[in-house]
Amino acid sequence: MAYTIRIQGRGEEMIYTDAEVRLEMERTLSFGHRLYCDNTVHLPLPKRQEIVANLCEYFRTKDEPTIFVIDEKDKDRDALGMYLTELSANGHQLTIELDSEEKRHAFVQKLATGTKEIREERYGPDRQMKMF
Repeated sequence: MAYTIRIQGRGEEMIYTDAEVRLEMERTLSFGHRLYCDNTVHLPLPKRQEIVANLCEYFRTKDEPTIFVIDEKDKDRDALGMYLTELSANGHQLTIELDSEEKRHAFVQKLATGTKEIREERYGPDRQMKMF
């Protein structure tokens, strides 16, 4: 089935379109592509697998390492993981990363706490940083 992928903005957003769906998807570019599957969660598993295969083709995962990010609470997490493992066995350079809203929140909290501690260490606890 024919599909198109259009990279948006700074390259972290993309629009995936085929005859059946139009999805806004996310990716990042740190040490290879990191593709997020959370916007496909409402689709049936065979359609999700088709989209993954198309993403693999588009991003040339046989030549370039790619990480597929799957939410820990995804109903198809295990099945998608097995499908990605099969693709890896067929020569695709794929890694699976599990993510969750809780993990993202904890990371942001840790980052904020670390920034505050560094600021207090450098400038003292009573000094406020002025932004712009």
